[in-house]
This record gives sequence, C-alpha cells and structure tokens, in this order.
Amino acid sequence: MPITVTDYLDVISSWCFWSEPTWAELKRRYEGRVQFHWKIALMDPRGLPTSREQEQWFYRRSGMMMRSPFMLNTDWYDPSLPEWLAPNCVAEAARDFGFVDDRVRLALSHAALREGCTTCHNPHGSINRKLLVESDPNLCLKCHAQVQNQPTGQIYIGNVSHTLFLQRGTCWSAGCHTAVHGSNVHPRMLY
Repeated sequence: MPITVTDYLDVISSWCFWSEPTWAELKRRYEGRVQFHWKIALMDPRGLPTSREQEQWFYRRSGMMMRSPFMLNTDWYDPSLPEWLAPNCVAEAARDFGFVDDRVRLALSHAALREGCTTCHNPHGSINRKLLVESDPNLCLKCHAQVQNQPTGQIYIGNVSHTLFLQRGTCWSAGCHTAVHGSNVHPRMLY
C-alpha cells in the first residue's frame, strides 16, 4: 500500500518556511517509498498580522524559537490587503503548468521571506527597467558575492568556479543563467 504525505502550507508563512529543511530531509530519506505532495492551506484571516510591526514580531518570535541566525523579511507585507493570495496562487499555477516539485514555491518563499523584493526592486517607481534599484548588469553579485581563491586566482560564486564564465559576460548576457526569478529546468537557473 503506497503511503502519501501532504504538506499543507502557506508560501509566506514563517512556520512553513522553518519546516522546509525537515520536509526536504523526509523527502530525501523516504524517496521511492513515500509519495510527497503539497497543498495550499491559507491561514484564517483572523490570525494574520494587522501591521508590519506585528508581522516583524511574529518573525522575531518564530526565528528565536528556531534559533535562526537571521530574521525573515517583511518587505512583502501590504497592510491594504486582507490576505496575501498572490504567492500561493503563483505556486499553484506553476504546479498546474507541470512544475510539481517544490522549486517554484521555494523560490517564491525565499524571495519574499529571505531576500525581500526591495533588495532588487523599488515598487514605488524607478528610472531603471523592471523597477530595479539600480541599472547594474551585475546587481545579483552584490548578494551572491564573488570570492577570489588566493592560491589559484579562481573566482568563485556559490562554491563554483566562475573564472572562465565571467570572461564571457554577466550572469545573464553570457548565456549561462536564465531568468532572474527562476528556471524551468534547473534549480541554479542554468539553461
């Protein structure tokens, strides 16, 4: 008899974010023996924060309980919305289009809760295309730092030598990585 485990979640819930390492470990440990699925289960609107300050308090509390070295980002919070359907709807739409694994919802969760949209975008207007905070083809490298290995002179980004790749151009113009917000084929946004 096949066993199925379903993770009921909200893409931008802090508790769902903190549960992801356990979910990934369960999937790894029981691969081939258990079917893993996820479904959106929105929180009751009465339990949602009513201000950014309250959301920050929720995130501080959950982060302390999880002994996290970082605090989740509340840049996504919009007090004019009664609930935050967009990231959950995008995750479900991606699944409907065939992305049945976790990568789209994890990318959405990471972008909202860890990075914050305003790390790269100015939602209130910008003279730069795509509302970017600055016109810099290497904007990604401000967070995804380049580290030069002293003995070899190699340049590493994310523990991968990029020395030869950088000679061909930026992350996107060199033809290595696909769209900034995700890839249809590879978790590192490779073509």
